[in-house]
Amino acid sequence: MYCSIMPQYPEEVKIAARDLFLRKHTIAEIHKMLNLSKRTLYHWRDKDGWDNLLQHESTISATKRRLVLLTGKEEKTRTDLAELNTLVTILERLQKLDERKRKVQEEADPQEAAPRTKGNKKPKKKIKNDVSHLTAEDFAEKLHGDYFVYQHELREAKRYRNRFILKSRQIGATWYFAQEAFEDACLTGDNQIFLSATRAQADVFRCYIIAIAKQKFDIELTGKDKLELHTAHGTATLYFLSNNSKSAQSYHGHVYIDECFWINKFSELYKVATGMATHKKWRRTIFSTPSCVSHEAYPLWSGELYNKRFKTKRVQFPTFEELQQGVECADKIWRKIITIQDAMEAAAISST
Repeated sequence: MYCSIMPQYPEEVKIAARDLFLRKHTIAEIHKMLNLSKRTLYHWRDKDGWDNLLQHESTISATKRRLVLLTGKEEKTRTDLAELNTLVTILERLQKLDERKRKVQEEADPQEAAPRTKGNKKPKKKIKNDVSHLTAEDFAEKLHGDYFVYQHELREAKRYRNRFILKSRQIGATWYFAQEAFEDACLTGDNQIFLSATRAQADVFRCYIIAIAKQKFDIELTGKDKLELHTAHGTATLYFLSNNSKSAQSYHGHVYIDECFWINKFSELYKVATGMATHKKWRRTIFSTPSCVSHEAYPLWSGELYNKRFKTKRVQFPTFEELQQGVECADKIWRKIITIQDAMEAAAISST
């Protein structure tokens, strides 16, 4: 008679698997991370009651934990991006339901739901997405210390109105620019506009910003298509848009174009982005991994678009080595190349 015997593992392995489960990793993810069979993991989960250990955690807390986990994942798959978008939507709905429940409780018993403060004064109404108390010192303490050298260089280059960065994959560019834009919005009240090849890619910015606000400043940000921040300088709106230019023509603010070498009809979109940042106070930041020289974004990167205005004399643009250092070119665009080797070396310097 055939008998299925469950493999024996050290207790440390089971504890590691359980801890990952409690941190909101799925069985499939734990299977890949620890090289354990899914059958074994499901057996441990059911036998040891892992699900019961999560019953004390609210749905909102569980959603936040999973959102933070996926946000911090370096190499995100399409499935991860889709789950991120779904989690943000679920979190917003749960927070709205929680807010409605609180209001119902206030109407039923105002003293119990919203107790009076000292002096029997009515408590102030909570302001949605309130970041008005954040200061430059807060961002320096909470964010800047985690930057690598090249991310500090990108921050210093914010003084240029136009930036164009050609980068390697998975070096933290989107993560950095999400922080830069969030900080700028909080401290100035300026609008920030994110344009990406797809809406899912644009939502990565939104997920990063929501996670940064929660992890670093314990602030709950809500908003689906946009985030409206209550700052000390007025309302700053953060827009997250795909390459559908028709939906972006009426906005104005600092513009970030992500993965421009993978955007269809880039020339048309860039004209719209230029219109959104017409005023001299607005910056335009473009960054992307490379695709091919036939793409519409390449003439802008190479300087060919700028040289078209001259019939005879052509302007020499910087070399590859010069672009690795970061340089403002003849067309007033600050350009920089960041290879994977550059990123690794800069990360090594930052850690010393």
